[in-house]
Amino acid sequence: MKPVFDNVSSKKERLQPHLPHASSLIENDATSRSVLGKNILYWRTHRKLTQQELADAVGITRVAVTNLERGLNGTPIHTLMKFCGVLKVTPNDLLLENFSFRRGKGRAKLTS
Repeated sequence: MKPVFDNVSSKKERLQPHLPHASSLIENDATSRSVLGKNILYWRTHRKLTQQELADAVGITRVAVTNLERGLNGTPIHTLMKFCGVLKVTPNDLLLENFSFRRGKGRAKLTS
């Protein structure tokens, strides 16, 4: 007897694990968006980049950078990783709020 799969149209679909859309990690939580925005703003100004320069390097619009910094929008993980590359930071540097920003090796130091 074959197993019954509801709402599955192909064998490939049955074998794929269900994963949430990458953008859902950040977009659905206002606090996370606010933390991300503040951290992007900090690192952008720390690296002496304008919003337009950052937008061009990441491949998005200046308005999108503005909305991110203001906590109005989230961003997909692949775009978050582009921000990390351009700003020379780790994802934790952008996503965690318990950082005390200090100059030094270009990394934020975790505080307790």
